[in-house]
Amino acid sequence: MIATQESSSFVETVGVPIAIALIGFVGALVAAALSFALSRWSERTSRRRDGYAAATRQLVAFVEFPFRVRRRTSDGAEELARLANLGHDIQEALQYHETWVTAENAWVGAVYLEVRSALSSQIGPACNNAWGTPPVTSASKMMLDGWGPQGTAEQVNRFQRAVACRFGWRRYPAFFGWHIGA
Repeated sequence: MIATQESSSFVETVGVPIAIALIGFVGALVAAALSFALSRWSERTSRRRDGYAAATRQLVAFVEFPFRVRRRTSDGAEELARLANLGHDIQEALQYHETWVTAENAWVGAVYLEVRSALSSQIGPACNNAWGTPPVTSASKMMLDGWGPQGTAEQVNRFQRAVACRFGWRRYPAFFGWHIGA
């Protein structure tokens, strides 16, 4: 019976500090795991936002291409090659971003494809028209007075609204297949 009293005394004096230390250790592990998970989530979100920003930048470069062609200052081989290479680079980047956006989020990818298609229907004819004009030879001819594809800003904004639905509170209805504002 004496041994029981001694062990009870040992549990009371040593067991409580061990339990407190164990709770503290588990709490520290949980805090570290939560901090790591939030950091990784933040990094992934940042990479996603950068990817969407790059896709938007490429849509804008696509819209600007006919204006670059129209404002060329020469029909020399070097300038024509530069513009042709720029056009190829834009097409390549558009395809890359279409694939990336669609893989990242199917709904936003569908919006991107619709926007790109709507822009293409205007950009193609504008490029054909721009290539048919003579090179610009004076500063006053840089003013295009309304020439070019119309409504392109609305299309780019449509994609931006879809991207906005991918982040923040608007993504939760999208999780269930409801889309707000695109």
